[in-house]
Amino acid sequence: MLKFAEESKKDKLKKRIAGLSVGGVIGFVNGFFGGGAGMLLVPAIGLLYGCSVKQSHATAIAAVLPMTLVSTAIYYFEGVGAGEAFRPASLGVVAGGILGAVLLKKLSSKWIGAIFNIIMIAAGVRLIIG
Repeated sequence: MLKFAEESKKDKLKKRIAGLSVGGVIGFVNGFFGGGAGMLLVPAIGLLYGCSVKQSHATAIAAVLPMTLVSTAIYYFEGVGAGEAFRPASLGVVAGGILGAVLLKKLSSKWIGAIFNIIMIAAGVRLIIG
């Protein structure tokens, strides 16, 4: 749990403003690109709030849900739908989400951090080489 009680009101305000600003940028990334928010949010939560690896991942997952629902609604009402890919992709995401949540609970923070870093590096390399 975050320990705001030990911080001054000014420090709390700065942290909240930073969190809102970072959240706004990450929300934009998710809405614009259709994903990627969790990859940015996890390290941001750790840096801004000093959360453990597991807390950062769990918090990011919880924050991504409403952001994704809002983006989905906007895409839907704009007529930009997933079509036939929606059902299989949704089922895969739900199954993967369940597996990920179970593993998050069972794996050590060291392993979670290593896996996350490998995925981040692979995603960066993929973006560079296209």
